[in-house]
Amino acid sequence: MRILIAEDDAISRIFLFKFLKRYGECDIAVDGFRVQPTYVYMSAVPGLASRYTLILE
Repeated sequence: MRILIAEDDAISRIFLFKFLKRYGECDIAVDGFRVQPTYVYMSAVPGLASRYTLILE
């Protein structure tokens, strides 16, 4: 499972990352404005294209 976490609050972001990393590979965006570039970039990388199972914003 691949997870994209977008959270403004640093403590919540770290908590979500530590909690969810046992379920899959996590990518982090520092806020909602950075979700789209992260998603577009990951979609452009061969083998990773749109493989997010869960996106938390």
